[in-house]
This record gives sequence, C-alpha cells and structure tokens, in this order.
Amino acid sequence: MARSGRKGALPVVLAALIAAVGGWLYGRHAPAPQNAKGNAGLVVASVTDGDTVVLADGRRVRYIGVNAPEISHGGKPGEPWGPEAKAWNARMVSGKGVSLKNDAEEKDRYGRTLAYLYLSDGAFVNGKMVADGYAYCLPVPPNTGRMEELLALQRAAMDAKRGMWGKFREPPGEGSYVGNPRSLRFHLPSHYPMKEGRVRFSSMREAFYAGYAPCKECLGSWASQCGL
Repeated sequence: MARSGRKGALPVVLAALIAAVGGWLYGRHAPAPQNAKGNAGLVVASVTDGDTVVLADGRRVRYIGVNAPEISHGGKPGEPWGPEAKAWNARMVSGKGVSLKNDAEEKDRYGRTLAYLYLSDGAFVNGKMVADGYAYCLPVPPNTGRMEELLALQRAAMDAKRGMWGKFREPPGEGSYVGNPRSLRFHLPSHYPMKEGRVRFSSMREAFYAGYAPCKECLGSWASQCGL
C-alpha cells in the first residue's frame, strides 16, 4: 500500500513543478505592468497628432517609443507626413475603446501619460503605426521595453517601402552621420564630430535601420531634405 501511495503522490509533485516553471516563464515574458489607475476600458476622445491622443477622462497620452512627423502648431510649420500621420492615428483610434500599458515612467516632462496603446481587439497601436510607415522608432530611456519589437517593425516597413519610407531618398550633399550610442540619436558630423565611442553611418537610412533617431537640432528638417 505504501508503494501505491508514493505512485499517487508523483503526479501531484509533477503538477506542482510544472506550475512553478510555468509561473517563472510567464514572469519573464509578462507584459509591462499597468499603472494603478484604471488603464482599461478607456475611450479616445480626440487625436492631437500622429503620436498623441486625449482620452475621455482628460488624460493626454503620448505613445512610447515612436515619433510621428509634426503637424503645424503654435505658429510653427508642420513636417512632411505630419497630416498623414495624424489622419492615420484618427482612423485607428478616434472614438474607440483602448487600454494602456506603461513602461518605466508614467509621465513625461510635459505631464502626458506615457503608454503603449492597445485597441479592444488587442491591436498594438504604437507598433502598427511604425509598421505602416507613419512613425519612426524614438528610443527614450528608460522607457525602452518594446524597442526591439518596434525596431523590427520599422525595418520591415523600410524594406517594404511602406508609408513615408516609400518616398524616402538620401539627402544630397551629406556623406555620413555620427551616432551617439547612449542617446541613440544621429547627427551631422559638423554638429557632433566622430570620435572614439561614437558610431559612423554612411547614410541616413543606415542610421534609421540601426534604430537611431535624427537629432532635432542639426537634422530638424531631415524629412524635407529626404523628399518626403
């Protein structure tokens, strides 16, 4: 009888081990934790531009990890593909139910909620926007939990020439760019000279493909220069 009891206990022990391993694996691959505030069952009330929306509860939400071309505002002219990016965003989320997931920080310096936005059907809006070519990757540490995924989507969009990448042309007269591996921004050599520890890119496309974003100071008009 004792032998039978040991056999009967074996499945219980195996089940406990499987449950423990499964919990560990889920913990390694679990989505980013949500903020304690209600981040599900929300509705997008309005679309500000290609990467910012306002929720019905009044929160302004800035999409994490992506940057869409600017629209005209505050007397400043817009950028090429800015209106197209805003229109894409409006079609995607305006008036729809969404949920938010945070990364390392809840808000940016402007008081906007930083989030990965999901539609009720599970569609990942940040990723979809990059995949369709209406935004590019913009890594801003420490909120970089999904950057590998977003960069893979950007590379696919570039290869397929989707959205703005279908119009992209290398700007004339520029032979190389210099990347800062800490900020993941690329610059004109005249603004940020090449030295040890920095990365040289032979083209702007190469810099984007590596996951670097253009410096606003020295490459603020990159989109116009690239024929977008």
